[in-house]
Amino acid sequence: WGTVAYHDGPIAEPGTVLAVANLIQFSSFLLGLLGPHMLAVLKARSAAAIIYQIIDKVPEIDLSDDDSGIEVPAGTKCTIEFNAVEFSYKARSTPVLRGLSWSVRAGETVALVGESGCGKSTSIGLMTRMLQSSCGSIMLNGEPIERYSVRKLRKMIGVVSQEPALFHGTIRDNIRLGRRLKDEEIERAARIANAHEFIVGLEKGYDTLLGPSGVALSGGQKQRIAIARAIITDPSILLLDEATSALDSKSERIVQSALQRASAGRTTVVIAHRLSTIRDATRVYVIREGIVAEEGGYDELRIKPDGVFASMLHAQDIGGASDPVKKQDNDANNEWIEQQKERISAGLVRQRSIMSSTRSRRRVGSKASQREEELETEFPHMKGGVGSLLMKYKGLIIRQILAACFRGTEFIILVFSCNIMYRSLNEDDYYTTMMISNGLQLVIGIVCWVAILLTRVTAAWVSETILVDLRVNCFTSIVHRPIAYFDRPQTSPAACSVMISQQVPLVSAPIDYRASIVYENGFTAIALIIICFCYSWANGIISLLVASVFITSFIAFERLSQGANDALEAVDNSAELAVEIFENVKTIQILAVEGYFMEKIKQTLEKRKEPMFRKTIYRALFHALSIAFSFFSNFLTSCLGSYLIYWGTNTPIDLYTSRICVALTGWAVMFMSGSFNDLINSREAVKKIFSLMDPGWAARREGEDPDLSGSVSFKNVSFAYPSRPAHTVAHDLNFGIKSGESLALVGPSGGGKSTVVNLLERFYEPTRGQINIDASPIARMSYQHLRANVALVGQEPVLFRGTIMDNIVMGTEDKSIDEVIEACRLANATSFIEQFPLGYDTLVGAKGGSLSGGQKQRIAI
Repeated sequence: WGTVAYHDGPIAEPGTVLAVANLIQFSSFLLGLLGPHMLAVLKARSAAAIIYQIIDKVPEIDLSDDDSGIEVPAGTKCTIEFNAVEFSYKARSTPVLRGLSWSVRAGETVALVGESGCGKSTSIGLMTRMLQSSCGSIMLNGEPIERYSVRKLRKMIGVVSQEPALFHGTIRDNIRLGRRLKDEEIERAARIANAHEFIVGLEKGYDTLLGPSGVALSGGQKQRIAIARAIITDPSILLLDEATSALDSKSERIVQSALQRASAGRTTVVIAHRLSTIRDATRVYVIREGIVAEEGGYDELRIKPDGVFASMLHAQDIGGASDPVKKQDNDANNEWIEQQKERISAGLVRQRSIMSSTRSRRRVGSKASQREEELETEFPHMKGGVGSLLMKYKGLIIRQILAACFRGTEFIILVFSCNIMYRSLNEDDYYTTMMISNGLQLVIGIVCWVAILLTRVTAAWVSETILVDLRVNCFTSIVHRPIAYFDRPQTSPAACSVMISQQVPLVSAPIDYRASIVYENGFTAIALIIICFCYSWANGIISLLVASVFITSFIAFERLSQGANDALEAVDNSAELAVEIFENVKTIQILAVEGYFMEKIKQTLEKRKEPMFRKTIYRALFHALSIAFSFFSNFLTSCLGSYLIYWGTNTPIDLYTSRICVALTGWAVMFMSGSFNDLINSREAVKKIFSLMDPGWAARREGEDPDLSGSVSFKNVSFAYPSRPAHTVAHDLNFGIKSGESLALVGPSGGGKSTVVNLLERFYEPTRGQINIDASPIARMSYQHLRANVALVGQEPVLFRGTIMDNIVMGTEDKSIDEVIEACRLANATSFIEQFPLGYDTLVGAKGGSLSGGQKQRIAI
């Protein structure tokens, strides 16, 4: 219409037609660019709805108005009373408690005993307000427990559970947990818990780091630190849920005595399967199927004919204090204790010697850097960056590039369309030229529609194919890594989890639609520069200058942004900390230290601000500069073009066409700039993902597959954990066991018993010596064959999401239900499994959380 109107007279100037056409065209183009951003806003809206739903959700036990409840003054002696309490877990319809009633007076110690799953640990959860009863009442000092401030209630209760949870940090931090406690109080609590001796024997004592980057403690040592943590606040109520279950006999007696002293004057509830630990309880409640089956004193129930408690004692072969055999055993145990005291004293002397020599070695050379190089050799991984990623999947990437180049023809066709439109305004016989220009515009629309569809679908298919392959390779490498790999802070389980969840989406930048944007606009920019030179060499130089300045500024800002990104990653461990908090949220809530961990998160996020601000500034400057390029180039071409026309070097149509090329080159640069920021972030992300991938894991796990009968021998085996190379756990260990025999390993906590299992399973490799099964060294066996012939039940059983049946048959093939039932019968698990409505199809929950500790252990067996 504009061309016809100009030639017929309604429009006086041809420049008006060009201006209006450009305005309409670019306005429509910019409106089209809003589409992806509007989609991002809609996604953010949906995500915000989920987040606010979580924030606004009121839990069954609400802590939001926690200060409004009754507060128990420090030092108050408390009475607890359960009156016909009923409770069912939401995951199971079968009730756990069916009218449970029991009580404990102020200052008394009562014991709750019974088979696994009868409701003992559930009672602890109800007392700490982790659970809410469905019927009945729990009274504390005559008041319903619901009337008390939940957080303050938990602060006056000390809880030690059967599965202790320690946090990443020093031993001192794990005992203190942000509470206002002096070092003397921490040491006194550790002495009471029989933990002080082994703590001071460590290289850094109470400042020894725990967690993935620190030392690996035995189960008994972790339990004793948990006991110290529970009693340090001088609580009015002590709840001991199998508090000594992970301790050796010597430590159990000493800690039991210490707990008896700590419970003096306090209301104490003890849960125990090992009935020898409750001899001094004031009363014993025997719980069966969610109700009290028997109650009375220990000695009273012990001699009760046909009593449930008496039968439990008989099953454990525990006699009375006057039992001569028991007395003889006690005398032998006392003698053994004295021997162990001497052994521990000698061990502490040796430990101090090791500490001294370690300090001396620190003065010589850079041992830390040498160790890091050894670790890199020990745990190989893929090398390279974005270039290696593109070459690894070059077949897919080539298809993506071809589709993107097709999309890049849009601006090229537009240049020729504008040239023809200009000619139509300059010619009297304009109709044919005008129709060609209009036809090209229509072609551009069709090409854009097809090209965008093609490039985005291709990019999505390529990126998803590559990301799935990367995730599978990462998980495959991680699950086949040796356990020592996860002892390093940068490859701890939490760090690996966070790396896969955070870095894989960043890796997608060089392979998804953002890469297509770079390919198509890069192709367009190169083509436009060539066309520009054909029409005007001067404007061609300008367009080349625009592209050169852009590349130079990109490199400069990339360096600055990468420096800020490195500084950000050095201080930002918020994701790993969040994983640790979520995994141990129950322990955090019971200890009422939510504020301490929220402060840790807050401090970590505060550290992020400065490097994050710098990174944002650099990205904003680069983005602003890339957008300004289009206007700078227009300014230069307009200024120079006027002189070129005046001097007769260029015709107006050549200048107009070359100016369009320069302007569109600026636009292409602007469109690429948004993706370049993501490409910068993807460089380090690719390196991190490659660092998780072990290209040769399969070859390293191959080995011999000999027939095994089961005899085991350790010959001069020595071992030190990688996190404590100066501390030898096993030193010239020699023992053997023939096929069909049983062997017991006993000794104090931390003596190396579990280490023997770790070495036999090849979780770690000995630093010296040899381990054989039959006549075959296990170092030459394939991991799969070795572990298929060794069954392990640890002291902390791990179950996975799914049903009981899934957990039992995991790792096996073609096992029938009859074989599963027989295995459960041998493990004494059929009775409680068959009581569930769904039987073997019962869901166990996350980490087996729907089952009791004893039930989980029997399923593990």
